[in-house]
Amino acid sequence: MSKYSLEAKYEVHSCYEIDFNIQEVFAWWVKYDTLYVIHKKGGDTEMFSPNYPARDTDFKHAVAYYQNAAPVEEKTLFSTLED
Repeated sequence: MSKYSLEAKYEVHSCYEIDFNIQEVFAWWVKYDTLYVIHKKGGDTEMFSPNYPARDTDFKHAVAYYQNAAPVEEKTLFSTLED
């Protein structure tokens, strides 16, 4: 008897209206539909709720990020360990 695998990829979009360039901050990530930002090394973490949330459900992690329609890479604290 053969076994089959069915995979489903779920993707939703949230929008965060911010007044800074996300590519210029020390670290940032999105978890459970909240944007976390650390502007400078050793600084406090700011949290932002989306202006246009995905839904009323919590989402742990997004599959892609964009700023002004251009793709950007998530810059987590783990990725800044060498800085």
